Amino acid sequence: MTRLEPSLRQAMAIAGLAVLSFSFASVAVADGTETLGPPAGVTIASGTGIVARGTGLSMGQPGTININVPGTVQQALLYWTVAGGTGDNTIEVDPGSGLVMVTGTTIGGPVTTTPAQTAHRADITSLVSAGTNSLSIGGLTAPINWGAGVLVIYDDGSNAATIDIRDGIDTAYQKDPPPLTTTIPQTFSFPATTDDRIATLTMFFSSVSGTTSGGGFRPSAISVSTGGAPPQVFDNLLDSLDGQEWDTLNLPITIPAGAALLSVQALSVDNLGIGNTPASFAWAAAGLSVPPEPPPGLCWITGGGFIDLIDNDTAGSKSFTFGGNVGPPPHGSWQVVDHDTGDKFHAHTVSIVSCEVLPGTTGPGQPGGKDGFDKNKANFTGIGSLNMKDGCPFDGYVIDGGEPQGKKTNDNDYFHLETTDAAACGGSFTASGELPGGNFQIHPSK
Repeated sequence: MTRLEPSLRQAMAIAGLAVLSFSFASVAVADGTETLGPPAGVTIASGTGIVARGTGLSMGQPGTININVPGTVQQALLYWTVAGGTGDNTIEVDPGSGLVMVTGTTIGGPVTTTPAQTAHRADITSLVSAGTNSLSIGGLTAPINWGAGVLVIYDDGSNAATIDIRDGIDTAYQKDPPPLTTTIPQTFSFPATTDDRIATLTMFFSSVSGTTSGGGFRPSAISVSTGGAPPQVFDNLLDSLDGQEWDTLNLPITIPAGAALLSVQALSVDNLGIGNTPASFAWAAAGLSVPPEPPPGLCWITGGGFIDLIDNDTAGSKSFTFGGNVGPPPHGSWQVVDHDTGDKFHAHTVSIVSCEVLPGTTGPGQPGGKDGFDKNKANFTGIGSLNMKDGCPFDGYVIDGGEPQGKKTNDNDYFHLETTDAAACGGSFTASGELPGGNFQIHPSK
């Protein structure tokens, strides 16, 4: 980003800082930090999986990271990003047993956007344990403190996964001149297998202008390529899911049989035609965990789109946008935004509970038809957060009506998600309807 976004002005005003006039001209990145790469000076631990959570800090400190680790902690890496000045490599962490001052490594920046942005990393393995953790995070003193996230490598006793991490800082904003227009793709390698697998792709992003900070919803996309298969594109998942202005994604990714590479790129684009200005953001880290063999489970779901409850895809009338990827438990994540109310639902754990072949169809993963032919249904349940309130149970289902066959719309696909405990969720939330834009695919289990 090259100009002071509305969210930055508000964050600085809240911090009691003067709002300065910044140049509207971009400066080409020349410091070599505007990309992610293998973590310098860190040996990545082995394990059976990864999990990550985060907290926004721009609207006040401390924030809280609640993370459940389903096994022995092998390594825990804390990331945080700030803007303005030369960064801030010290941060306060309280795991519940007392405040610890942590000194981190500067892994990227200051990137020559306006204001300059910097990313930091610290090993906090000793402060995280198996099971439920609640980490209080604060003490940052930069002009703007975006947020923080912790990535944990764990061992649950199953077969070891191939685990790798890329970190640093890479910014993107569609309206900037190159190279700030987009991010640099990050490629991971792993041994190929003869069967499909589901990997976990974890990422941290900051400074996506969100609804609470007044910037409005900002479209984005995550594009993932594996082998020679068409890219899996996840639209509009970033929207201050962990509080202003921080997003943590834990995406299950289908790895086709024979694939040995995965490439991921974060994009400042509006693929679904929402009509809002695409997001500007800073990408701080990406971690990938690939199992050695296909995990047991039922079918799985990929895709996303939007539901229009107003007037059938008139520009600006998208009532809900959502996306995700749901595989065998506990893998899975849905992000759903209600653009009419501003409510945001983020699923932390999703489990497929049943897969159905609807009457007159041939089974999951088969080519789709129209008017009731080749439709398949997957039912899911899980725990998430509604407007950042954790511990919110939900149920839902997806109907895969087949492929759009070259058309933009696919009215045969259907999405339904509803919370089931208003007290636990702090309210109720339902997103339900056919998709005039987007696409779901229900894949059979191997």
